[in-house]
Amino acid sequence: MLHDQIVDILLSRASTPEQLSAPSCPGVYAFFLNCQDAIAPFEVPTNGLIYIGKSANLAQREFDAT
Repeated sequence: MLHDQIVDILLSRASTPEQLSAPSCPGVYAFFLNCQDAIAPFEVPTNGLIYIGKSANLAQREFDAT
């Protein structure tokens, strides 16, 4: 898969944290920003994608992050 295809898939599945359910399985996640100046002076891409990560257990990762 090409980089642009992966980004397109992640963008098509973007949701707010309240809408998420983290399964107890491996997966990929991404962080998007809606505001272009949210992390100034750093530039936010027009699609808002700032981070892509992977986890062996998405539910455990969510638990550890809170």
